[in-house]
Amino acid sequence: MSWTDDIHEELHEMDAQGLRRRLRAVDLLGGMRASVENKDCILFCTNNYLGLADHPHVLERSSKTILH
Repeated sequence: MSWTDDIHEELHEMDAQGLRRRLRAVDLLGGMRASVENKDCILFCTNNYLGLADHPHVLERSSKTILH
């Protein structure tokens, strides 16, 4: 048995146990919100899960900092 056969066998076992990772499409809805498989959710995997990156004060201060 070759190493590729070993890999395929291991992947098959993971599939059978429901352990294999499945990538899902994420539709960004703006700010900290997204839709995953037609379910609205909050993106905790970003640095903006509190929505502060879009806060007017943060945007104003960051613009002033960049321009000076």
